[in-house]
Amino acid sequence: MINPVSAYTTTAPLPSTRATAATPTSGGTTPTTDSSDRLTISSEGYRRAAAGTTAAEQTGNPFAARADGSLPPLITDYNQLVGIAESRLKELMGQLGINPDTPATLTEDGSGNIAVAIDHPRAKELEELANNDQVLRNGVIGAATMARVSRIAAAQQMAGQAIDANPESADRCIDWLMKVSRQATNMDVRFQLADGKLSGSLITADGRPLGITEGLSVPS
Repeated sequence: MINPVSAYTTTAPLPSTRATAATPTSGGTTPTTDSSDRLTISSEGYRRAAAGTTAAEQTGNPFAARADGSLPPLITDYNQLVGIAESRLKELMGQLGINPDTPATLTEDGSGNIAVAIDHPRAKELEELANNDQVLRNGVIGAATMARVSRIAAAQQMAGQAIDANPESADRCIDWLMKVSRQATNMDVRFQLADGKLSGSLITADGRPLGITEGLSVPS
């Protein structure tokens, strides 16, 4: 089972500290906001955003610096990152003479290393590109990071609700949250290209795909 991760956004309004930063894909509630959490962008900010053509627009690299040398907007939307990775992966496969419809697996191990598995003589070259091509590498690592963060955010929301219901459980819930956070941080994230589409999932230590909230249960 391949499990998509809900999108994070950086657009206003920002989620408050009273809710998680993401909505889990299976279960959970939508984060709430109030006026104090809204991000105000100055007219100068809008002018700069509209001002110049970015290097990303010129090169198709969404991670490239802007024409004025400033950093590009941070992309934290899981689906967007997967889409970027999918598009670039197919381009690189084509450059190597690999049919873009060929099934492939990319696994990110949490330390920035990407392993590629594909039944093709140029598999090693594709793996080298995956670890050195800025667009593909950033897309894969970014999406993998958001997958891990989404699980931690779901656990944080569950722990917060449990503490609200029973304040005496705070220490126990916090210990559980820390354990979940450590586990999620150390999980591999696997992306599979199948039928022309790239999808990803957290992977347990025994190699099993894991849903964002799967197995999460606050100790009673």
